[in-house]
Amino acid sequence: MAQIVERKRKSADGRSTWLVRIYDGLDENGKRNYISYNVTGTRKDADREAKRLETKRDDGALIDYSKLTVKEWLEEWLGVWAKQQVSERTFGDYQRYMADKIVPRLGKYTLAKAQNMQKAFQEAIDEVTSESGGRTGQYVHTILKQAMRKAVETRKIERNPLEFVQRPKAIKKQELRPLDTHEIRLFLDTVKTLWPIETGASIYPLFKFMLDSGCRPGEALAIKWTDLENEMRTVRIQRSLERTQNGWREKDTKTVGSRRSITLSEPTAAVLRQYAKIQREYIMAHRDLYHDHGFVFVATNGEPLDHDNLAKRYFKPSLRKAGLPNHVRLYDLRHTVATQLMKAGLNPKIVAERLGHADITMTLNVYSHVIPSMQDAAADALAQILGE
Repeated sequence: MAQIVERKRKSADGRSTWLVRIYDGLDENGKRNYISYNVTGTRKDADREAKRLETKRDDGALIDYSKLTVKEWLEEWLGVWAKQQVSERTFGDYQRYMADKIVPRLGKYTLAKAQNMQKAFQEAIDEVTSESGGRTGQYVHTILKQAMRKAVETRKIERNPLEFVQRPKAIKKQELRPLDTHEIRLFLDTVKTLWPIETGASIYPLFKFMLDSGCRPGEALAIKWTDLENEMRTVRIQRSLERTQNGWREKDTKTVGSRRSITLSEPTAAVLRQYAKIQREYIMAHRDLYHDHGFVFVATNGEPLDHDNLAKRYFKPSLRKAGLPNHVRLYDLRHTVATQLMKAGLNPKIVAERLGHADITMTLNVYSHVIPSMQDAAADALAQILGE
């Protein structure tokens, strides 16, 4: 028969809480062993839960959650619940953050103890934030809060300790840093010198393509030769590439509107035609080591380039060699295209279509810094029309 005792402490919403102790046989010393659970509600709720737990005990399926550690619960939560709700890439991120940031700091504590350890959780998140930045701290806070909320919902603990832990402050969004016309040419000349196209390297064609198409990095890395038509003047953007814990995978573009077909400039098309010939010759010479997936911009073994590796090994060194600001990001090549087209007076709707924005409002909001100069150009044009 289960032991049921009403606790003095009420739940956060004022309901009664009950300690339910289920007899689970004798321990190794011959003493009676009980497994304790907390139930919120009425006495009838506690009675019903006690009967359910005794049935599970009789079926051999009763778990002593009082001994369950934070590490064990996070692994269960990730595999049972989170995996069904997030993308493969996010799932991999959760695993990495748990292994690197959370488990070393909090994994050893039992859930029963952890629910009252708000201070320890706050200190852990503050330490992560100090060590790895506010964005990482926010991510860790989100993972823990979701996992502990599910622990409350499944009655493994009474309270979510993260409800009382302060989330790291939001980080101010990094300012766009598009390249100007001089910087674009300086950057491309530097890349062309560092990684000559004649060697089979795809770095120069890739950066030139990105500065022409305005593609997101993941979209550019997913371009295949079959996506290029009309002597390389037209490209269909219909997928993106992402890294997961199991390697790389193709996925749909960010939105339905991101699937688009755009026209490339003749200089960029000429570089792609030249590179296509060089790549075919390179594949013939290295056929035993080359894995041909049909991608245009690849590593020397034919595998698609990795976004982070591209930024660290090629993009940032090119900036430094060219004497350009190091805080320019790979994504700023996309911002460069939009800014230059807006400054050139192109209709914002055309710019939005090239970028794959869902609507023109997004384009105007992101690149509002260009609008004042467009207004000046409009005033000059009207002056020519109206005269004195």
